[in-house]
Amino acid sequence: MKFADRLKAWRRSTGRSQSQAAAFLGVSVRTLQEWEQERFEPIHGETLIRLMNLDPIHQEMIKHRPKRKKRA
Repeated sequence: MKFADRLKAWRRSTGRSQSQAAAFLGVSVRTLQEWEQERFEPIHGETLIRLMNLDPIHQEMIKHRPKRKKRA
């Protein structure tokens, strides 16, 4: 399952709107929307820690997160 799908599943299972989920994670609504639309994934450690602590589904997601490619 992709990060975006897991994020949406968590948000819906907790009954949070995008605005509420963004506030909970400490990010803008725009950032949350971009994550959910697969435009970006979080790269900030603090945000990842928050995600990991939300729910076991996110702990599993972080373990299997694709590695970022190094730029030449």
